[in-house]
Amino acid sequence: MKFSTKTIRKDMVLLMFSIFLTLSTYTQPTSWTSRGPGGGGAIVNASISPFNGNEFFLTCDMSDLFHTSDFGQTYSMIPFTQLQVQNKSEVQFSDDPLKLFILNRPGV
Repeated sequence: MKFSTKTIRKDMVLLMFSIFLTLSTYTQPTSWTSRGPGGGGAIVNASISPFNGNEFFLTCDMSDLFHTSDFGQTYSMIPFTQLQVQNKSEVQFSDDPLKLFILNRPGV
C-alpha cells in the first residue's frame, strides 16, 4: 500500500486537530472552594483537648500546626515561622488548659 505525502499531511493535521480539541476539554476550574487545612502535606497527628472535646490540634508534615476550637468548622494555622512541627510531632496537654507542650519524636 502506497501513501502519498498529501494524504499523510492531511492525516497529521486531522490528528493534531483532534488532540487539540481533546486537550481543550480539560480546562482549569473557573472557581475554587477551600476544603480546609492541608494543601500538599499530610495531617499526621491529632491531639484532642481533655478540657474541651471541640478543641484539637493537628500537626502537618509541612511544618504547620492547625488549631480548631469548634470541632473543625474553622481552623487557624500557627505558621512555621512561630513554631515548627514535624511529621512525628505531638501536642501534649498539661493539667493547666493554657499550657501545652510540643513533643518532637524523630525516629518513632
